[in-house]
Formats: sequence, structure tokens, C-alpha cells
Amino acid sequence: MIFVYFFTQEVYNLFNGFVILHGTDTMSYTAAALSFIFENLSKPVVLTGSQIPIFETRSDGRDNLIGSLLLAGQYLIPEVTLYFRNRLYRGNRVTKIDSEGLNAFYSHNFPTLAEFRTKVEVKWDLVFDRSSEGPFNVHTNLNRNVSLLRLFPGITYLTMRQFLEPPIQGVVLQTYGAGNLPTNRPDLIEELRKASERGVLIVNCTQCAKGSVHYIYEAATALQKIGVCSGLDMTIEAALMKLSYILGKYSSDKKVMKMKMAENLRGEMSADSTKVTCPKINLNWILNATNDETNEESVHFRQSLIPWLIATCAQTDDIATLHHIQQVQNGIKFNTVLPCGSLPLHICAKHNAIKCADLLLRISSNENSIVNEPDHVGFTALFYAVLQLNDTMIELLIRYGAKLTATLKPSEIGMYLCNCVKNNQVDRLKAWHKAGANLDQTDYDGRTPILLAVNYNSVDCVHYLLNNGNVDISWPDNRGMTPLQIAKQRGFDNIVQVLSSYASNS
Repeated sequence: MIFVYFFTQEVYNLFNGFVILHGTDTMSYTAAALSFIFENLSKPVVLTGSQIPIFETRSDGRDNLIGSLLLAGQYLIPEVTLYFRNRLYRGNRVTKIDSEGLNAFYSHNFPTLAEFRTKVEVKWDLVFDRSSEGPFNVHTNLNRNVSLLRLFPGITYLTMRQFLEPPIQGVVLQTYGAGNLPTNRPDLIEELRKASERGVLIVNCTQCAKGSVHYIYEAATALQKIGVCSGLDMTIEAALMKLSYILGKYSSDKKVMKMKMAENLRGEMSADSTKVTCPKINLNWILNATNDETNEESVHFRQSLIPWLIATCAQTDDIATLHHIQQVQNGIKFNTVLPCGSLPLHICAKHNAIKCADLLLRISSNENSIVNEPDHVGFTALFYAVLQLNDTMIELLIRYGAKLTATLKPSEIGMYLCNCVKNNQVDRLKAWHKAGANLDQTDYDGRTPILLAVNYNSVDCVHYLLNNGNVDISWPDNRGMTPLQIAKQRGFDNIVQVLSSYASNS
């Protein structure tokens, strides 16, 4: 991992995101290691690779690289992640499961952070953000005196003793089922007890691909009694790298090391389901408690929490809570950029939250209008409303002055229109038209939507364009051919008839 040494503060400040190309065999180990090495990470770090070499015609590397670049450049996910085959995984939650298949990686105990479908779906509520805890730091002092010991029927105490002897300082113990070790093997328990007393940090992980360690059976509680830490549902890669990181950072205090192993540092483990769940949040108390401007901790707490509350309201169209926040929090600004890089209005547009969008627009219209404000990738709420095909949201935004041209060049709008007609997507074409797009707008290559609609035999789009726009059917393509000439040449008789009728009535 020589590239770790290039992550100086100076280099880190130069870029908004990072993509690391890596071999697939050990990529999950590197992803897990980097998730701990990079402390207080505030930018995306995406690892990717390929199962088929990049110089092969069938290589999956190109798609993986393009997806990684999009995620690192356009989505503020401040984690070390692994992108493969249209899925983005948390780096310390993923493991390689297939040596030949293209779906080579999987996360058994945690959902994907994002998936590439017809649109990119990011699960913002799952993003683990620790960037506010301090400045970015690279901790390279990993302890290499760690090992992995997998139990198997017939293992001898001598084998275990050899694994636990110096210079070993930490061991990931792969046990059966929910963290069990046979109760009829006191010799193994004794070796583990001696090692623990010598200061060896032992972490109990299950051999199962899915599931967690639970100290509920006698076979598991015996390990807990001798000081073995529970690895819960960590992957072996994450447990090994976390152990190496903690031994290198807190080597002087075993009590602290055990505490840190039990702590969810980078989203690498789930909460212990056997513990008591937290009570429901008292929203009134939180909002009132954070309203004290004289208390520095209160102000910091509010600055950290309120944006997440607003984002949740915008995502679920919770107008009541949003109203409550507005009333209790004096001078609250709803044009603040949220941790995901968007404004609350963008979230509303993405999730069809009409009520909250209306409230945000009414509030902002009295001050500085937010209707045409772009997000971190340069798109407005109107753009996202069009993508969602939400006529009501489009009408609402237009009423408050939203314009496509606020951030999009005319040729870019033309490109989106041409993409619609290529696939005969009439509903999407209608949404762009409702948002104010000129149906005769050319794309980067000077092609109009009607030219593309005819070329691709998109009959429905041809009808819509002719019936709803002031379309110039005499505009030629780069070969000098008009839509009617193209239709005749291609033998599209239905389109020839429609265009001829339109020409005679014009």
C-alpha cells in the first residue's frame, strides 16, 4: 500500500475525491485497512478493479472505472468504499466471494451504499460520516504482529499455542456458529486464557459468511470470561485490519484497546442486538436544548444535528417536523448545504416531497430565492424533478421562477431531449417540455430531437414533438438530409405519413 504515503495534507487538499485501482484478490483487505488508516476522512475514496484484464475486449474494468470516477467526483460519500459491478460497498464490510464471476464482491451483513440502475441510488442514511471529529490524518503505524486462527475439529492445543506465542500481539479467532468454541476442549480455553493474560488481544469472529457473534451460549461465554473481545458481524478482513490499527495506535493500554475493538469506529460492525435499544427521540427537548447561543457545545450540536433532521424531513415529506424546526430554531436557514452535498430543496425534488418543497420555497421567496441554486454537482431542483417525472413538483418550481437554463446550456438541454427520443421515452420528453425545454433545441452536434426521433423510428416521440412544439422539419442533419428524407430512406412509412401531413399543414 505504497500509495498511502502520497496522501499528505497538501495532496489531500488538492482533490475532491480519489479513485484507487487495485487487484481484486486483496482489494477487500486494502479497503478495510484504509478505512482505519484514514482518520476523519471528509472526501470519497473509491477502490475498484476488474476480473478480466483491461486490455481484453470483454473487460469489466472500464465500467468499474467509470462508475468509480462518477462516485468519487459527484457524490460526497466521506468513506473508503469499494465499487464493483454497479454496486458501491463500504470498504470494511465487503469481501471477495467469487474468483471467476464478475459479481466478485459482496457484503453479507450490510447493505450497499449505492447502486447504479437507470439512475444512481445513494442510501444517504447509511453513510458513515466522521469528518467533523477533527482534521484529516493518515495513521500509518500498523502493528504487523497479528494473525488469523481458524478453528477446526481436531485442532491441538499445541497448534493453538504456536499461533499465540510471541511476537504475536493480536489474533482474530474464527469460531463456529455464533462465536462458539467446544465446551469439551478446556485445553484450548487454557491456551487462550494464558495468551490473554500475557497481553495478546484476541477477537472472536464467526466462520459463517453471514451473521454475528453472540455471547448467549455456554460455548461462547467461556471465551468472554477469559477476556476475548467480540467481533460481532465484522468481516475477517475488517477484524484483522482493525486489530492491526488499534495495536499500532493504543499499544500502551490494553483496556483502551479492548474498548476500541468493541467500538464501531468506521461503520465496520453493527450494534449488538442483545443490548437495550435506545428510547425514542424527544424532538422538543433536542430543539430547545440546542437553541442556547451562549453555550458553545449547544451551538456545535445544533450545527451537526439540525441539517440531518432537515434532510430527513425533506426525504420523507415530513412537513410537521419541518414546521416545528422553523418555529423553535430562531433564524434557521434552509439554504444550507447538507452533508450529502445538496440543499433541502434538492432532496425534496429527488423524493417527490411536495409539501416540504412548497414550505421551503415560500420561506426563501421572502429572502434569497433558492429555487435555482445548484447542488455540489451543478444540478438544480428542477433538473431532479424532471428526472423523477413529477409534474406537480415541476409546476411548483416553475411557479417560483425555476429555469432549466439557470445551470444548463441550451446544447445540454438539447442533448437530454435527444436522449429521450432515442429511447422513445415520451413521458420523459413531456417532463422536459413542461420544465420549459424548447423541443427544437439542438444538441452538441447540431441535431434536433425530431431528427433523432426519426432516425430511431421513435414514432410516439415524433407525434409528441409535432403536436406540442414549433418544430422545424426542414432542419438537416450533418449529411444534409431532412427528417422526411431520412424517413423515406429508412422505409419508416408511418413517420413519412405523419411528417408529410405536418408539412402540408404548416
